Amino acid sequence: MCGISGIIGTFSPDKLQKMLQIISYRGPDETTVFSDNLCSIGLNRLKIKGNTTNKIQFNIFGRKVVVALNGEIYNYQSLRDHYSKNANYCFETDLELELLALMYVVDGELFINKVDGMFSIAIYDSRKLILYRDRVGIKPFYYTVNNRGMIFSSEIKAIVIVDENFHDINMSTLMEQLLLSFGISENETILKDIHQLSPGSYLKFENDSYFVKKYYNFTPIEVSADIEENIAITENLLDQAAIKCFKHDNLSKGLFLSGGIDSALLALKAHQLSFPFSAYTLSPDNNDDFEDALHAKELSKKLNINHHVMHVNKELAINSLIKFTYFYENIDFAGIFSPYGGLAFYLISKEISTFHRVAISGDGADELFAGYQSLHSNSQNVFNDIYNRANKIADRSGYKEHILNTLRRRFFSTDSPLVLYDLLLDSGLNNYHLPCLDKCTSCFSMELRPIYLDINLYEHARNIGLSQNMHDGMNKYILQKLSKKSLGQVGINMVSKRKKLAMPSALDGVIGHINQKLKDIYGISNQPRNKFSDLFLTIEQRIMFDLFYYIFVYKKCNINVDEVTLSEIIRSKEFSKMYN
Repeated sequence: MCGISGIIGTFSPDKLQKMLQIISYRGPDETTVFSDNLCSIGLNRLKIKGNTTNKIQFNIFGRKVVVALNGEIYNYQSLRDHYSKNANYCFETDLELELLALMYVVDGELFINKVDGMFSIAIYDSRKLILYRDRVGIKPFYYTVNNRGMIFSSEIKAIVIVDENFHDINMSTLMEQLLLSFGISENETILKDIHQLSPGSYLKFENDSYFVKKYYNFTPIEVSADIEENIAITENLLDQAAIKCFKHDNLSKGLFLSGGIDSALLALKAHQLSFPFSAYTLSPDNNDDFEDALHAKELSKKLNINHHVMHVNKELAINSLIKFTYFYENIDFAGIFSPYGGLAFYLISKEISTFHRVAISGDGADELFAGYQSLHSNSQNVFNDIYNRANKIADRSGYKEHILNTLRRRFFSTDSPLVLYDLLLDSGLNNYHLPCLDKCTSCFSMELRPIYLDINLYEHARNIGLSQNMHDGMNKYILQKLSKKSLGQVGINMVSKRKKLAMPSALDGVIGHINQKLKDIYGISNQPRNKFSDLFLTIEQRIMFDLFYYIFVYKKCNINVDEVTLSEIIRSKEFSKMYN
């Protein structure tokens, strides 16, 4: 995992240092910069594999190419062997960057089709810049374009802090997040004119113009109607994905272990394959009967896993809200998903990062295998709730009708369960879960690898779809059957029978305190008056929005979140007058 920042056009190169500094936590081991009279690119590197070398420009057969990578190339060794032999090239380093530079020179812009991994990549070659994002969208890439050129980075704050343009709230995305918990568009963000590169896409900037084009689109193929065969295929692909993610380097991994079947299967695979790892579970303070922790402890005891339980209390949760908002770069509204799920992930990530540079999670399994029982089994109720929220929100400048029309097109054009499945798998992953996973781990200088989002397993699960994953009155049928078989073989039965709990469940005992504390700190007399106020259905939504607005729009990220408290921000004169 690393952090990429860059500018191309008539910008001052001095901006790049400020961009790299504000996301230095993404790569604390080394910072490397390239700059010419048109383009400046910098890379903050977190050393996971490969020798540390201060180099991002490579001379490939007399052609100078600059490469920056955030992520991992899982087929690095096989690609290196292939190109070393067939391109008659002698590598000077063991860096993935040099391999990517060689592939680009030999195969051209679409070399990316041969790359297996999670990544965002920037390549600069003779006044031409190309940005790539992996097929599923695990690693983020953001950019803004104006008449001076383009600014791009792994994080939004690196753009905001140097861009002279004002980036207000993107009202369309805000409305979508209030209704759904996430935005619908795959290339918009919560801030106006700051875009994200779509999954499976590349952006080419040349001669003061640019375009974005897909290099990957999921194309469904017919799969076997035999469920047992698909269970076996799923297990085989999960084994391959686990080997790929665990063996990519020699570091011991930290596993997010919730006690559910997704992470339990990963723990079992890692144990059976003898990979070094420890497991971590988030649990409420003073609650020895918390279901996640009980199941995780039973599993860890059976498999002799080094297991840690992190206890969260109300003070820790409330004191983490500023940093969580700053690093998440978004607003965690209640909608389809419960609020504070991101905060829970942030807290457990901090604990794991104390011991590990690489973490493993089961994220993506619920989206791929229809694991949200309360959602997938009750899709019409989900849509009714969305419309009820929409009807409660004040109509502002036509946005309400715009969103309602969008929802009608999305939700009632086909069968509702399938539409919800696609929505959660596309927009839900790209605009909610994956940004949270990346940012809540990278802020602690830790890389996360979501094994279920391996491209081969991802495509297989999408091809199965709802037809076999919602079967015989059961959600997540394929993984349920696989876990019952695999975990049952080692005498673990509780996990495969448990009811699914959402990520924020570990915070259930403190959420009421968080909300009350926010109201107490906020105070009626100090509420800033703003044009967005009528959109929020609860005081908690309004407070979290105001906090985000203060950091990203008003302060433009010029804030040290280590030196200020939530109370100090909310009670400051700046906060009360920021909308004036």
